[in-house]
Amino acid sequence: MDETSNRHPSLAGLAFGLSLAGFLPVPGVVASIAAVACGRIALRGTIPDPERAQARIATVLGAIGILLPVLLLFVYCVVLGYPFPIHRYRPAH
Repeated sequence: MDETSNRHPSLAGLAFGLSLAGFLPVPGVVASIAAVACGRIALRGTIPDPERAQARIATVLGAIGILLPVLLLFVYCVVLGYPFPIHRYRPAH
């Protein structure tokens, strides 16, 4: 590794951390989107093989972190027939 990689954290490592944070409730989908973006940018550059693998894993985990809530919302609203959760459910009196 060269001297600059020791001073600056790698973009692949940042993408991996963001992809793991994407499964937490607070940063959620925003962290997953950032993980996919950082992972794709890291894969464009010339990086060592371990970091390349880490960037690929981060991209895949970030994509899962984006698609999983969308799939769960689809099942909740379309398959189960519950109302979209933005409005509070008010049963008829």
